[in-house]
Amino acid sequence: MAQRGEAVFSLLLLAAAIFLSAEAYGIDGIGNWDSAGSIPLISTAAMVLTAGFVAVRSLVGQRTGDAGGLKTSGEPDSATDSGTGASAYGADTSAPLLSIDLIGVLMLLFAYVVAIGYTGFYPASLVFVAATIWFLQRGRPVQATAIALLCVVAIYAAFETFFQVRLP
Repeated sequence: MAQRGEAVFSLLLLAAAIFLSAEAYGIDGIGNWDSAGSIPLISTAAMVLTAGFVAVRSLVGQRTGDAGGLKTSGEPDSATDSGTGASAYGADTSAPLLSIDLIGVLMLLFAYVVAIGYTGFYPASLVFVAATIWFLQRGRPVQATAIALLCVVAIYAAFETFFQVRLP
C-alpha cells in the first residue's frame, strides 16, 4: 500500500510543475528553439510529464493497495526481504523522513542563499559545495575543496565564456 500522504505530495508536485511550466511559457512563449524560454519550457515540460506519471502511479497504488508494481515498506518479499524495510531497489524505506544529513544540507543551503548576497555567487558557491561535500563525506576537506573548486571553475567557464552571461 502507498505510504500516507504520498498521493497528496505527488499531486502538489504536479501542481507546482504545471505552475512552473506556465511561468516558463511566459518568458518567451513557444518561439524558436534558440529563444530565451526554450530551455525552461523543455525542462518544465519534463517535470510535468514525470510528476504526472508519479501522481497517477501513487493514486492507482492507493486505490488498489499496490504501488504500481513496486514493493513498498511493510510488504516483505521472501525473495529479497524479510520485512526489514528494504525496498525493491535496496533503499531502506523505513528510515526516518528527516535525517541528520538532510537537516545539515538544508542548513548549509540556507547559509548559502544568505551568503550569495554578501559575497557573490562564486565565493559562496565554492564554500557551499566544499562544505556540503565535506559534511556528507564526513571528512576529506582537501578533496572536498578540490572538487568544489573544479565545479566553480566549470560554472565560470560555461557561463562567462560559453553563454556570455555574468553571474552575480
